[in-house]
Amino acid sequence: MKLHRSEHPEGAGDRLLIFFTGWGMDERVTAHLEPGAFDLWVFSDYTATLIGESGVPEIPARYRECHLIAWSLGVWAAAEVFGGKRHFDSALAINGTLRPIDAEFGIAPEIFHGTISNWHDERARERFLLRLAGSRTELEEFPRPLRSPESQCAELSALAERIKVEPIRQHPFTRALIGTRDRIFPPEAQRAFWRSANVPTAELEAPHAFFNWFKCWDEVLHAADDR
Repeated sequence: MKLHRSEHPEGAGDRLLIFFTGWGMDERVTAHLEPGAFDLWVFSDYTATLIGESGVPEIPARYRECHLIAWSLGVWAAAEVFGGKRHFDSALAINGTLRPIDAEFGIAPEIFHGTISNWHDERARERFLLRLAGSRTELEEFPRPLRSPESQCAELSALAERIKVEPIRQHPFTRALIGTRDRIFPPEAQRAFWRSANVPTAELEAPHAFFNWFKCWDEVLHAADDR
């Protein structure tokens, strides 16, 4: 797992936002978002877990606020890292669930494993990105990660193995945001899962990836408010 930090100089910041991006991604997906008053930690590449290795990075005591946002398979990864051990001022799950390989609560197993099997095919990768972005116009605006297909496939394979043997029993999420045009995590599966987890949801007419709709992290943080 990789961590990209963007912090105010000399420890001046007292608000922290932690973001878990989606599988196969890197910090480029949200690099255009202005951090504003936040220090920003972006986690990506879940090929290896922090659990049982170097441990979860310690969050400095100077932060008077700490918020969590997780997207796609990053929702599962964030819960794997933090579980119910850490209290956040808010924790927003976007277009993901804690049962990501599941016909009822996530992505159908045959589709998930088919993505792994076909990832070597450039046309299959382009079809996946088209579903992720929502349309060809939106795909043109999507900031593609600087990741090789080999590293992305290795990550997805590693996640598939961990998801199979490490069910998430506790999580930090206080709200979930569902894109009604999501063609990766079916909206009906997201609704069913978060209803079963007793987590309130909000909906946005958006595809799986829609961060380019926003200009700053504060807008993302409040995207589920009043919906």
